[in-house]
Amino acid sequence: MKNDFASWLTPGQSVLIVSKDRSFRGTFQAVCGDYIVLESRRGDQHFIREELIESFTVYNRREKTATKEIEVIEEEDLQPEASTETTQSDEEAIESLLSPLEGSIDKDKTYIYKPGDRIPLPNKNQLKSHTSKQQKAGSNRYPRNSADKPTLSEILDEIEANEDRSIIPAEDLLLVRPAGTIKMRENMKKYGFIEAFDEEKTNYWFPFNALTDEDLSVTDEVVFCKGSNEKGYTASGIASPGTIHRLLLLVDHILKTRYYNFPIVLPLLETMREQYPENKSIQDKYQEVKERQDSYSKRKNSAE
Repeated sequence: MKNDFASWLTPGQSVLIVSKDRSFRGTFQAVCGDYIVLESRRGDQHFIREELIESFTVYNRREKTATKEIEVIEEEDLQPEASTETTQSDEEAIESLLSPLEGSIDKDKTYIYKPGDRIPLPNKNQLKSHTSKQQKAGSNRYPRNSADKPTLSEILDEIEANEDRSIIPAEDLLLVRPAGTIKMRENMKKYGFIEAFDEEKTNYWFPFNALTDEDLSVTDEVVFCKGSNEKGYTASGIASPGTIHRLLLLVDHILKTRYYNFPIVLPLLETMREQYPENKSIQDKYQEVKERQDSYSKRKNSAE
């Protein structure tokens, strides 16, 4: 290697690497041949070729030392022991402060108190308790960021497991083929790129809200609808490959769980129609979603 990164980096260090086309932030794992291996917070491992690296930054965490504690102990050792008279006077002062204060407050008289003055209280039982009310913990079957929350794949597996496979048409068990691989995910800016399976290996840009499944990550093969705008090629309706029946279950799940879901499910259905233009289940579901979109647009326009 041109630069001996192994002598500069230690496994576990937080590193920022800037390459020619993007930047990587993660935990340094190892040097593998001509590649630097970083692990992201999601657990994804990124292999960055050395010749593409323009700069890198190592974030050193300052270790907490016991210097302060040692200094405090030394200061305490240097302080002279308090005399018996001082200790007794302190104890008397504490006792006087803890003793009940006699007297009462005349409401018709104006009092001017200074910091440190003791104020007599007529009845402590009349004071309102300032104890904060405990919030009722709502029942949340799948808390956010909880390991108990099932993935989308697990939800679809459970739906399929409870179905009668014998009534599913044979043509709906055909596989919807992937069209590319997720090449990059920029988690901070919520976008990524898909590398298509064409000869040119065209890159398609996508926003995260075009993903049917947030768990889709780099190197996953995906089904997607190809498009373009003034900036270049775009992807929408991005999903894991599966049978026609499984992707139709995915469409139904998104229609039930996501608000304004048409920009996600319609591109996915269009991709399925391109691969299987004669499939009745795809055509029926596409018409159903189109009608729902038209009805939604009419209600929205009338409300305005």
